[in-house]
Amino acid sequence: MALKPKGVHVTNVRFGFVDTKMAKGDIKPFMMSVEKEVDHLESCISRKPVCYTAPKIVIPLIKFRKLMMRLGGK
Repeated sequence: MALKPKGVHVTNVRFGFVDTKMAKGDIKPFMMSVEKEVDHLESCISRKPVCYTAPKIVIPLIKFRKLMMRLGGK
C-alpha cells in the first residue's frame, strides 16, 4: 500500500493446483489448466486487485482455515 502512490501494485495471487509437472501428488483438488491460470494472471495485471484467489470455491476453505488457526492459537 505504501508504494501504490508511486505506481507500484502488488497482488497476492492464491491458486489451487495448476496442471504442471510440479503438481505430482496423488491428490490434487480443484486442478486448473495452465491456460486458465494465465487468464487469471492477465486479469490481475489489468485490474490490480490486492488479493486474488482462484478457483473461487477455495475462498470459503481459506476463511475456515484462518478461523481454525485463530481458535487453535488461543
